[in-house]
Amino acid sequence: MQVKIGPITYDVDMSEPAPQDEESISTGRIIYYECKIRVGSDLPQQYQRLVLLHEIVHGIFMNAGKQPGEHGEELVNLIAHGLLDFLQENPMAVAYLQGREAGRE
Repeated sequence: MQVKIGPITYDVDMSEPAPQDEESISTGRIIYYECKIRVGSDLPQQYQRLVLLHEIVHGIFMNAGKQPGEHGEELVNLIAHGLLDFLQENPMAVAYLQGREAGRE
């Protein structure tokens, strides 16, 4: 899969387990200058979606000129959690925002 964030197309890799070491557990990572997003293959699918969106939010900040470290994990988590919930719970609004007709319920 690929995702486009601004002018950059990122390859999304979900083929390897999330890397873990003694100090931290990383469930995903965006590698800006390789145009890659990695999401742990061993995560439940619903959590993979959240991690992917989390990394996309990092990419959006980078695209807006905010370097890594200028946007904290707490802010990125708040945006990713809220946005994923909105996208999943409001398909008609998403279709409207995309400029296409949504089926009527």
